[in-house]
Amino acid sequence: MKLFNSITLFFIISLTSLTFAQSTQFKPEKEMVQVYPTYHSLEIEVGDKLYYTAYSETAIRAEGKAWSENETLLKLSDVHLHQQLDSSSTIKTYVFQALKPGKCNILFEETFKGKVLQEYKVEISIVKDGNKKQMEFYEEFYKNGNLKYISPVYNALNKTLNGPVKLYHENGKLFVEGTIKDQSKSGKWNFYNENGNLSYSGEYRNIGYSEGDYEAENKVGEWIAYGVEKEVLFKELNHDYINNINQYRYFDSIFTIDRSQIYFTNNQNELAPYNKKENGKSYRIIDFKENQPLYSKGFKKNNKDLSIINGDWGQVEIKFHKKVKYIKVDYFDDGCGEAFTEFTLKNSLKKKIHFSKNILLLNQNFIFNDPKTLNKMTSFEIYHCEGITDRITIIYE
Repeated sequence: MKLFNSITLFFIISLTSLTFAQSTQFKPEKEMVQVYPTYHSLEIEVGDKLYYTAYSETAIRAEGKAWSENETLLKLSDVHLHQQLDSSSTIKTYVFQALKPGKCNILFEETFKGKVLQEYKVEISIVKDGNKKQMEFYEEFYKNGNLKYISPVYNALNKTLNGPVKLYHENGKLFVEGTIKDQSKSGKWNFYNENGNLSYSGEYRNIGYSEGDYEAENKVGEWIAYGVEKEVLFKELNHDYINNINQYRYFDSIFTIDRSQIYFTNNQNELAPYNKKENGKSYRIIDFKENQPLYSKGFKKNNKDLSIINGDWGQVEIKFHKKVKYIKVDYFDDGCGEAFTEFTLKNSLKKKIHFSKNILLLNQNFIFNDPKTLNKMTSFEIYHCEGITDRITIIYE
C-alpha cells in the first residue's frame, strides 16, 4: 500500500469489545490534521504489548511512534518487517511495551525524512498474559459521523483475512454486503442504491491464489440486476471475460468477449438473450480493452444513443442522447494510496449532480439507478488513478 503526506489517520478502539467506538478528542502536543475517526482508546496493563501494523511500500524506510497523554506509558520494543503475500507492499509491525497500567488514548504516526505519513490501512492487536488478541474488524467513518465501511483486518499471526464486509452510502444506507474468506470475496454479495434498494446481486467463488493471479475470486452462477421496483432488468450467466480481466489485468487483449449469456427483460416482460441489434436501443453494453472503449462496426464514438466524449486510458466520459434507467460498471480499482475510482454525473448544463468514489479496493461494481438523478443526467464520467474499466452495462427508459 502507498503512503501519502500531510494527514495522520487515527482510529478508535475499545479493547473490551474489540470494536471501534467514538470518544472525546485527545490532542497531542504536536498539532495534526484530524481524519475521522479520531484515535485509539484502549485499556492496558503493565507488560501488555500493543502491535501496530502498517501496510505500505515505504514503511521499510519510515519510522513510527505511538504516544498518549503520558508519553512514558508506551515504549517501542521491537519492529518486524515482512512482505505481503499478494502484493509488493511491505508490512511493518511496531511493538510497543506498556510501562504503566490504565486507560490510554493512543496516537500513532509514521514519518519519512521529517514528513508525517498517513497509513491507508492498519491492524491493531493486543497481547495480554502472553496471548495475542487480534482486532476482528476495521471501521472507517464519513465526516458526518456515519459509518463508511466495516471489514475484517488482516491477521498477521496466521496470514489470513476472513469475515463479513459492509460498505455504506454517506446517507447511512447500506451499499455493499458480502464475505471475505481466505483473503478473497466469497459467497453471496449484494449491492444497494442510495435508497437502500437491492440493485445487483450474485455469488463469488474463492479460486485460491496461483502465480500470476491478481485476484483469487471469480463471479459464478447467476448475477441479477434489479430496478427500483425490484423488477429484474437483466441476468448474467457467463463471467469469463470479467473474471479473466480481473485475474490478469493489462493482458485483456487476449480474452474473448462473450455476451451470449446476458439476458435482458424485453417489452413482453420475458428474459431474452443479448441481441446486437438491440444494443443501443433498449440497452447498451460497452466493453473495454486496454482500459479504453472497444469500438466495432456497431459501436463508434458517436452513436444514436450515446457519444464517447473522452476515452483516454483510465478515463471515460459518456454523453447520453436517451434517458437512462440503470448503469452498472464492472471495474478494478488499483488505488492511489487508497481506493480512488471516481464516478461523476452531470446535467445538460455540465453541472455536477452526483459524485461517488470507491470506498474499498475490493469493491469491483458500482450501480446507479436512482430515477431522480438519472432523469437529470446527460453525461457520465469514470476516472481511475491506477485502475481499469472492464464493462459498462446501461438500461434505457
